[in-house]
Amino acid sequence: MAVHRFCHVGAIHKGFLYIFGGYDGSSRLNDFVKYDLAADNIHADIPPSTILSDLRSFLDDEDCLSFADMTIMVEGVNVRCHKVMLMRCPYFEAMLLSDMAESSQSVVHLATVRHAIFTAVLEYLYTDNVVIPLDSAMELFVAADCFQIPPAASDV
Repeated sequence: MAVHRFCHVGAIHKGFLYIFGGYDGSSRLNDFVKYDLAADNIHADIPPSTILSDLRSFLDDEDCLSFADMTIMVEGVNVRCHKVMLMRCPYFEAMLLSDMAESSQSVVHLATVRHAIFTAVLEYLYTDNVVIPLDSAMELFVAADCFQIPPAASDV
């Protein structure tokens, strides 16, 4: 029976899970365990995913923002962001991959939306989720249309 471990090697092959070695918190493990995924009643406590909260933190965590590779100025405010996340939007993808002047600028000026709307757009691009206040819903939908952001699959 395998014990709790980390820093191990695992592989699935032909319906079997193979685990080798690792560390149990006090000693190195040198064991080899084989589980039949179809026959064994394997119970594992898998922690919930943190991907969305991690991506959300990229918008305002200073450590994460130190890796930002683009600055967009909206209403005189610099908004640091990551090109890879902007590429989820056809508008920014075209801007960054074309010969447009913006593709090589260190700061891109954006005059088509207000700062609050742009930060909501960014939140959606980073997490596929955004809270839409009723008083700015139409403005946000217009921005999404302007930036050619398709609705999420669950919104269709």
